[in-house]
Amino acid sequence: MSTDLYEMPGAGPIAEASSIAPVLKSVRVRANATRAFQVFTEGFDSWWPRTHHIGSSPMAKAVLEGRVGGRCYSEQADGTECPWGQIVVWEPPSSTAMVRPSP
Repeated sequence: MSTDLYEMPGAGPIAEASSIAPVLKSVRVRANATRAFQVFTEGFDSWWPRTHHIGSSPMAKAVLEGRVGGRCYSEQADGTECPWGQIVVWEPPSSTAMVRPSP
């Protein structure tokens, strides 16, 4: 199994991304690729279910920072942040990918 290493702020010195099969999901929408990418990324908080989070208090906001090295995280009702991952691919309007923090 091949392994690439990425810096992960707040998650220890190094997070590993391996060649394990990625999670893929397809959904058809009535929008061109540019608009769909924009809603998926810039509008992340508008569609992410509030019940789907890993924080210890209710989720207040889902954040996806649109750039390589950007963070994906939730802001919790108690004021804390809960890291979900770091953006490692940013190719609007066709592709984005992230790696999750190391346990």
